[in-house]
Amino acid sequence: MVLQRWQTVYMFIAVVLLGLSTFMAVADVNMIKDSVESLSLTSLFNGQSVDFQSASAYFLLCGVTALMTLVNIFKFKCLKLQKTLCSVGMLLIVAAYVVLGCAVAMADEVSIHWNLISLAPAFALICLLMAKSRIIKDYKLIHAADRLR
Repeated sequence: MVLQRWQTVYMFIAVVLLGLSTFMAVADVNMIKDSVESLSLTSLFNGQSVDFQSASAYFLLCGVTALMTLVNIFKFKCLKLQKTLCSVGMLLIVAAYVVLGCAVAMADEVSIHWNLISLAPAFALICLLMAKSRIIKDYKLIHAADRLR
């Protein structure tokens, strides 16, 4: 099997990275009472991180973006829609970082140690950007071939 569409690989990498960032701990939070809590989806649902309940929107946005990108992989026949969904995915990743930044800014008297997985959405953003550029390249190639017929 020869892989002809590299945007599929880039979008799959973005799905994996966004899935990991949805379910793994993004940061370790040191509270005033010297307790260390991990900022993850499971700790938010268990009610452990009371100060960071607004950070649940970050995990929701990462999960929705991962699902949308997974669906986007199978939309290879409609390149315009695929390009649009890549743009929306990139916008949602930026929105997720804004929400996480607002949640951290609103927290009082905490020390935050970021984990490496907090960079996963940024790498997914780069992968979606590369996938979008490959989609545009395919679109131009298809229309140039139609012109020659």
